[in-house]
Amino acid sequence: MRFRFVTFVALLLLAKTAVAKPCVAAPISRKDAEQVERLIRATTREPLVCIMSISVKQRLPGTVTGIDYEYDVKTGARKEMYTRTDCVSILTGYASQLGGDLYKVQKLRGKWKITSKGYWAG
Repeated sequence: MRFRFVTFVALLLLAKTAVAKPCVAAPISRKDAEQVERLIRATTREPLVCIMSISVKQRLPGTVTGIDYEYDVKTGARKEMYTRTDCVSILTGYASQLGGDLYKVQKLRGKWKITSKGYWAG
């Protein structure tokens, strides 16, 4: 009986880990985050770690300010970066491996698409 209970608990923890929500550190809606999650989950078996913002130096349509900054080391001046609301990075992988895949995803004509794939290591 004890073996069945331990097996049940192990399966329960595994299922919880498999459906755990990643952190969302990007200025996108909950609906967009769910769409991005579905897209990545259909692409890889690695767990999603985080959905992160992408910032650029120039203003683009749909960008927001007040999230990221660039510092000039010589002058100490702080310059605002423009954070995209139509483009995010997604980290996948396992903490035990200290690395995983890095996807860049962009919303094109109302639908999220993978635009590039790389690797991250921590």
